Amino acid sequence: MKVFFDDGEYDTEDPVDSIYITAKRNTAKYCSRFIRGSTHLAAFSPDSKKIAIADRESGPRIDLFDLETLEITSTFVTISTEKTDHKTKGLRNSFRAIVFSQDGRNLYALDSYGYLHAWSVNDNERLWGTKCDLPCDSASSSGRLVSVADNVKLLVCGISIYNSDTGELKTNLIKDVGITYETDIYHVSLSPDGSKYAIGFLESGHPSVTIVDIFSKKVHSSFIFEKPQSLERYNIRQLEFSPNRDSLLVVKDTGCNLIKLSSTGDSEENRFFAMDDLTLLKGARFLRDSDQIVVLHEDGLIETRYIDILDRVAIEKGSPFPYVSMSDSHMFEVSPDTFWIITSNNREIRLDHIN
Repeated sequence: MKVFFDDGEYDTEDPVDSIYITAKRNTAKYCSRFIRGSTHLAAFSPDSKKIAIADRESGPRIDLFDLETLEITSTFVTISTEKTDHKTKGLRNSFRAIVFSQDGRNLYALDSYGYLHAWSVNDNERLWGTKCDLPCDSASSSGRLVSVADNVKLLVCGISIYNSDTGELKTNLIKDVGITYETDIYHVSLSPDGSKYAIGFLESGHPSVTIVDIFSKKVHSSFIFEKPQSLERYNIRQLEFSPNRDSLLVVKDTGCNLIKLSSTGDSEENRFFAMDDLTLLKGARFLRDSDQIVVLHEDGLIETRYIDILDRVAIEKGSPFPYVSMSDSHMFEVSPDTFWIITSNNREIRLDHIN
């Protein structure tokens, strides 16, 4: 492990399996793995003091970093029994989704064989593991397929809901939400209070979102976003409930929609805020106070907006990656309250602090 201060050059003499930590004094920190063809996952702890990073090419392994020192404090590794069915036969196992519990004590992860795992962060101990019932080949997708509201002991993976303490299956929503086992699910999001569950998927080539009431198992509302004729594919990039539970952020390839949720579920009470001027998006995230979102553009532009009026309140132009453009970025996460932003492309993980 090497530490560089100021702007020094990147050391690429050993580009295959080494971890490099670069700290730009008072401006930004970089946590970089130079691994060709690699994609990454990351999750910030709720207190923004830790970050979990999984390299999807290095097998089922998660490194937990301290954000102050950028040192690895824990490593979580699992070996799942390899499946033999046609969907995952010959597929190298790796983690496909990782998320912290709301109190930061536990870490949950889904691997590419469809197994869901839970660890204690403080004790570095595996708590439980269970096989998930996932539609289609969802376990091999790059979407966010796990969401948790452990204050009510709920964890959702795909279309199934589990007890977050024990991993016990509570219910499967396949019959309740109009989803079939052939549906390509890209993202799921559970509201912080565990009352609603959003599913992002493709419906006849159009990005679609269904919001389900957890307790009644009834569809709260559904939305289909028409694919522009100029685009060959039109996907949902991210899906996230606001921390105060009254909005759902839907990030698509060419813009964001903010769905204001009504208590009754009547469609006319759900208001849309489309940011059509934001094109070629890589992602967007809520900040903890719910009144701002952070948006990452393909060209590296990072901006924040107040969601009620959608006015730009800050614009930061991120410096480009040294080797690969932001258009190859596979990940975008924002820490809950300290404004750390992590992105990655095929060669590098980059950690920035935006003042």
